[in-house]
Amino acid sequence: ANGGKMQSGRHLLQHSTVRALWRDWLALSSVVGHGMGRRKPLTGWPYGPKIGWNPLGHVRRKDKCLYMGGWSTSWAIYPQTRLATISMSQSLVYFDIPGWIARRDELDSAVEFGVAQHRRRLAALVRHRFNKARKGGSRGNKGRSASPAGTAGVGRKGSVLAVSRALRLGARKGAKLKTG
Repeated sequence: ANGGKMQSGRHLLQHSTVRALWRDWLALSSVVGHGMGRRKPLTGWPYGPKIGWNPLGHVRRKDKCLYMGGWSTSWAIYPQTRLATISMSQSLVYFDIPGWIARRDELDSAVEFGVAQHRRRLAALVRHRFNKARKGGSRGNKGRSASPAGTAGVGRKGSVLAVSRALRLGARKGAKLKTG
């Protein structure tokens, strides 16, 4: 999740090695024997084009999550959040457990649910602050709509992204959201 870099900043793996291990090898013509990549269904691969494979395990295309597991032991690396999980429990149950909820009772599902919930809450906060700034404005604005610095003339989605960036930068610097 750190691009092959240790916490000290020293590179443990070369950039080319990290790129090679973090990609879907089933899209390589040298692996599948044709140049169509993942556009052509692969015989024997049950996951379709959404899940790839490499020597370390599986890789999801949507978020580049790299994971592997067997029975009840698994690991996952979530590069977008720079988070890694390892689950090494050796309990195996061959029946349904009453009240089992995957997003609460399975480590990987709980992490993914928590990250998604955090992103939804952050997006709602950004929308709320943007709407508050747009409606309330600042003193001396006299009829002009309030928008964060540098977002004038940008569509709603661009404005929300700019506000999100401004909030992150402002939170780091201890500054307030500027409007006008």
